[in-house]
Formats: sequence, structure tokens, C-alpha cells
Amino acid sequence: MTRQANSLLVILVSFLLAYWLRFGNTAIPQHYLLALLVTLLVSAVILPATGAYRKDFEWAVMRRLRRLIAGWSVVLLI
Repeated sequence: MTRQANSLLVILVSFLLAYWLRFGNTAIPQHYLLALLVTLLVSAVILPATGAYRKDFEWAVMRRLRRLIAGWSVVLLI
């Protein structure tokens, strides 16, 4: 649960930082907030479903990397 919360926090902070760097302000339009919400919800469902947070694969870095890439690929496709 902590890993998933950390991942969602990273997505949120990255979004806010990227928006601020690109546009120079913090007044975020509704459609950007909707995109952020959808991304957070889809990530919260897809990443655990791909097994990205399973503890039994901590030793297998490549397997874990494949699961993260698969999860993010699905998130980006949606």
C-alpha cells in the first residue's frame, strides 16, 4: 500500500512540477485536472494488477522492470 501511495504521489508532484515549468503558473484548467484524476485512477488500478508492487519479485530487478513497463504502457494506452 505504501508503494502504491508513493507512486501516486510521484505522479501528482510530477504533474504539478511539469505544469508549473511549462506554463509558469499554478492556475490549472479543469481539463488538466480531469486528465490528472483519470491518470491517478487508472494508475491505481493498473499498476497493482500488473504485479508491480508484489514483494516476491524484489530480488528480480528485470522482472520488476518488465512489470512496471507493462503497467505504464497500459496506463498510457488508456
